[in-house]
Amino acid sequence: MRLMAAKAFEMREQGLANAEIAKQLGYTHANSISNLLYLAGKNRWFLTPDIEDHLTFVTVHKIVKNVDKQLDGKDLTPQQQEMTIAAARGRGLFKNYEATKHEGPPASLVLGVKIEVVSNEKTAKELPAGGASGTPNYIEGQVV
Repeated sequence: MRLMAAKAFEMREQGLANAEIAKQLGYTHANSISNLLYLAGKNRWFLTPDIEDHLTFVTVHKIVKNVDKQLDGKDLTPQQQEMTIAAARGRGLFKNYEATKHEGPPASLVLGVKIEVVSNEKTAKELPAGGASGTPNYIEGQVV
């Protein structure tokens, strides 16, 4: 298993995708390669003096495991929570969405309605003062 993990690690360093690595190593699922490399990192099969490799293959897996625990509602100590969030941000695991800044006043929609009633003798007699009643009439209007 360590030999397969070493081969998978080498192929991934060459830029091959998990599906291609799985095909070349005789695995049926591409997820098998991710699991194999996870186990290699967890069991420290590839101890390297390079701190970046250690962060990639050991620490990131711990960060993701702790984030999963928090999302599943399992308790972590406050120190674990703070460290997990800080490490995840530091490794770029959380995408940062910033609001776009808009110069000037905020955009708004202004709608104005102007109603003009043209009266003639007939409508003046039918409509009582202060209100409308009776048969509805159609009013011609214009949107300004």
